[in-house]
Amino acid sequence: MAHSIRLLQWNCNGLRAHLNELKNFLASPQAEIDILCLEETFLKKGNRIKLPGYYVIRKDREESTKGGLIIAIRESINYTEVHDVTTDSYEQHAIKIKTKNGIITIFNGYIPPDKPSVKSELEKMFLKGPTIITGDYNAKHPLWGSKQTNRTGDVFEQLMDQHNYVVVNTGQPTRQDYRGNMSHLDTTFVSKDLGAKCTWTVLNDCLGSDHLPTITVIGEPLDPARSQDF
Repeated sequence: MAHSIRLLQWNCNGLRAHLNELKNFLASPQAEIDILCLEETFLKKGNRIKLPGYYVIRKDREESTKGGLIIAIRESINYTEVHDVTTDSYEQHAIKIKTKNGIITIFNGYIPPDKPSVKSELEKMFLKGPTIITGDYNAKHPLWGSKQTNRTGDVFEQLMDQHNYVVVNTGQPTRQDYRGNMSHLDTTFVSKDLGAKCTWTVLNDCLGSDHLPTITVIGEPLDPARSQDF
């Protein structure tokens, strides 16, 4: 798809430990990543991280050793940060980007496997306009390839049905545990108006993490105009 947006989602399981692998991938000619949504960065206030060519928005989890989110946006992209999406139930942040056909909101989030999901909180992401919800929500459901269903998977299935969203996962697994078992924990949900414009793939290189990066290609041309009217 010409002039499409390439979004990489990845639970990096500690960004500093795998930063060189990520930088090498981003520098490769075949990558051409416009936006990165990273989970479990493990970064704290004193940790400085730079990704050349990208603006980096961080949401560190200060109260424990793990957690943390990053959204990185290619410097040529017109975007704004969304500031009213904080929740106590899980980790989340969001941006808006401007395309020639309108504005797209992108959520990046993480729910620990031992944390119960709160439907009323998750529902705040399911906006009426063009929206992408991506991350590692530890949600299990056959809709995206899991052999079993958990509470979080059930909630996402209900919210997709209620708000006219679709999952763009193809059924490929995205995480390998220490025993070699594969699971489907990284998901990308999109509003139905974007569903036919998106393709989703899993990279065959984990870049040092226990999760494989996923790439969502969004068939929308970016708006190069620099403005803050969104």
